[in-house]
Amino acid sequence: MQPDGPRSYLLVNGYTVDGWGCGLLAAGLSADAGAPVLLTQADQAPAPTAAEVAGCADRRVDLRRDSPAGDLSDALLAALDARDEEGCQVS
Repeated sequence: MQPDGPRSYLLVNGYTVDGWGCGLLAAGLSADAGAPVLLTQADQAPAPTAAEVAGCADRRVDLRRDSPAGDLSDALLAALDARDEEGCQVS
């Protein structure tokens, strides 16, 4: 459980040839920052990642990119940021 304040996550493109290396580096940063690693593709997020970002928490989500520049598209980051604004989805 993260403390009060924004929920923080590190975004890593785990679907590239060297994605394991980014994930390995992110593990140390994740532990230091208290921000779990969420895997994405370059231009779309898997359903579990998108659901975690939306969540049902009242706290803002702080997304941090932990991949080489250009490894995650601006459109992906904007889409995940928009998911944060959706709040709880009731079905």
